[in-house]
Amino acid sequence: MGLPLALTAAFAVAAVYEIGAVGAWGQTLGKRIVQIKVVASGGVTVGYARAAIRFLVLAAAPLSIPGFARAARDSERRGLHDRVARTVVVKWPARSEYR
Repeated sequence: MGLPLALTAAFAVAAVYEIGAVGAWGQTLGKRIVQIKVVASGGVTVGYARAAIRFLVLAAAPLSIPGFARAARDSERRGLHDRVARTVVVKWPARSEYR
């Protein structure tokens, strides 16, 4: 297997995993472990189309360092991929201050 084929296969596996998990549940296994979730406005599930947009912009972000640096400067801590896909990462499960 040549390097281009291996990279293409790795990208495809990552895309299927990230888009499938975030699109269906808002979380990958890693996001679940650190108790965060990707949601659309209003806290609803992202859905597959929005998850795909988020993944593709995130995958292209290394080509644009400002894409990553934006999250550090943003008051909401949202990266370019979250802005484009209109998503936000929240703590999950949501903690109630009344517990």
